[in-house]
Amino acid sequence: MFDPNAYRNLRDNPAWRRAREWRAGSGVGRRPEGAADWLRATFTWLAVSVLLMVGVVMALLLFTLGLLMLPFLRYRLRKQAERQGQVWSGEQSARQPRDGPRVIEGEYQVKRPPPR
Repeated sequence: MFDPNAYRNLRDNPAWRRAREWRAGSGVGRRPEGAADWLRATFTWLAVSVLLMVGVVMALLLFTLGLLMLPFLRYRLRKQAERQGQVWSGEQSARQPRDGPRVIEGEYQVKRPPPR
């Protein structure tokens, strides 16, 4: 049948015993005591808060820098497209007439399918 002591016996093996010793020595579950621990916790919170604020400020600066660079990048891309003979809108080449038919220049033949 069911042994009520079986569960207790499972936790008496060396691995569980070593885990309990490690947990007791690590300070898990203990609350800090004294002014030094309170002061250390306060400085830790302040340090984390300052780092978060510095990160947010840096992110905002980089975002603003990116927004300020957009007009210069657009101007550069427009000039590059004009040098290559393209229209900036990207719809079709400036060398081709806008309303004319689109024809592939060169010699070509239309292959007919073989008769059945």
